[in-house]
Amino acid sequence: MTYQQKIAQKMAEAERFHNIEGEPQVEKLNPRNKTLSITVFNSTTVEATARLFGAIGNATAVNNLAAGILVTPSNATHAELIDTIRSDPFRVRGLKYITKNNVSQLSNAWLIVDEDAFGHKKEDTYIPISHASTKDFNSKFIEDHEFAMSVRKTTYVTFALEGSEEVTIILNISEKLERAAELSGRATLKKEDPYRRL
Repeated sequence: MTYQQKIAQKMAEAERFHNIEGEPQVEKLNPRNKTLSITVFNSTTVEATARLFGAIGNATAVNNLAAGILVTPSNATHAELIDTIRSDPFRVRGLKYITKNNVSQLSNAWLIVDEDAFGHKKEDTYIPISHASTKDFNSKFIEDHEFAMSVRKTTYVTFALEGSEEVTIILNISEKLERAAELSGRATLKKEDPYRRL
């Protein structure tokens, strides 16, 4: 590779993650990146509040789940996933959201709450169907390439889950966050351990 080719490659990599103001851009979904699949099922016939993550002062967070709500990650229990997040936070860039029965489920807003080391809470509202495109949208499936969030022990997501409904959320894990960065609020990269499973 010539010197000019190396420079062009580095510039392309920089442009991929930063816009002209220097702010991080959202990386498109890469099938080679690690994904986390979570199935959430409401075993009751009435709407209930589902909660994902949320390990604030609680290694299992089972008492944070409404009656009848079952949260099942692909490679672990929800409690195991939460325990992993306590020591190994990560950043998500992109998601797939699939509902099994009711199209109206895609309109239910998510409340994403994150609390920093100083106790300051940040709340964001995310409405999945608002981020659907004609290319990626069908009646029960949304793929949002621009979705981004950091998942720490102080992060949790809640949303209304209709009665007898089941949804699958596939999160694209783009980077690990250093513990020091988590404490200071900075999102730095952490080298991926290929032998560690979430």
